Amino acid sequence: MHFQDSYRPPQVAGKFYPGSAKAINHYFDQLAKTEKSEPPAGKLLGLISPHAGYIYSAPIAFHGFQHLTPDQFDTVIIIAPSHYDEYEGVSIFPGCGYSTPLGRLNIDMDVSTSLLENSAVITKTMMGHREEHSLEVQLPFLQYFLGDTFKIVPLVMGEQTPDLAVELADAIVSVMTSRTLIVASSDLSHYHDYHSAQIIDAAFKQTLESGNSEELWKGIRSRKFEACGIGPIAAALRATELITQNRIIKAFDCRNSGDTAGGHDQVVGYLSAGIFEV
Repeated sequence: MHFQDSYRPPQVAGKFYPGSAKAINHYFDQLAKTEKSEPPAGKLLGLISPHAGYIYSAPIAFHGFQHLTPDQFDTVIIIAPSHYDEYEGVSIFPGCGYSTPLGRLNIDMDVSTSLLENSAVITKTMMGHREEHSLEVQLPFLQYFLGDTFKIVPLVMGEQTPDLAVELADAIVSVMTSRTLIVASSDLSHYHDYHSAQIIDAAFKQTLESGNSEELWKGIRSRKFEACGIGPIAAALRATELITQNRIIKAFDCRNSGDTAGGHDQVVGYLSAGIFEV
């Protein structure tokens, strides 16, 4: 099958999030009434956002995406972890773009081509894109807030290592402009009781806001905290650090599924954060 002229159809619409444009817009309209946060002064460079079903994580994710405005960015580079395919490096979808119930999103072919030409770790393949939800669930938020004038660069990490995050970040910096946004997809702690999850995720939040990627990796290795998208987060942190020394990371919201969907025996943690140049 040839994918170069194709749009990836939604795989989790009606499962992870509402299955129609009307239902998605209504859901976000309702969240806008209750989920509000204030950004710091400065230019938004990146977002860190969860990727569970909307009933669990959308209220948290909304705190980050609400700071986007129509036509604010030309290109959104989305970095997500692979949950289903195992492969080396980073994959970019080989077709024209992604589609959701809100419409089609075109890949920024100029940026995509540049990344492929200048980075040995990025390849054009369906690996990481066939079933993956962690990238797809970010798209309706972007469409709701940015409109339909932006393009995307969908990247999925098949492995998550410090070296790969550095190589990916270095490639991303080479294509970024003042109208490029990075979105890193990650959930936090998995299947702890409610109180334990709060402690674990608070430790991650504190370390994240310090901006120290090495401490994040150290915390993951020591099991001090958890993040299934540590690779995308580390890549976003390094890329933005290379862009500006005047950078801050602001966590907008940090909760877990016990706060949103209920149930406190086994929960999953979620965080929404912004990376700003100040």
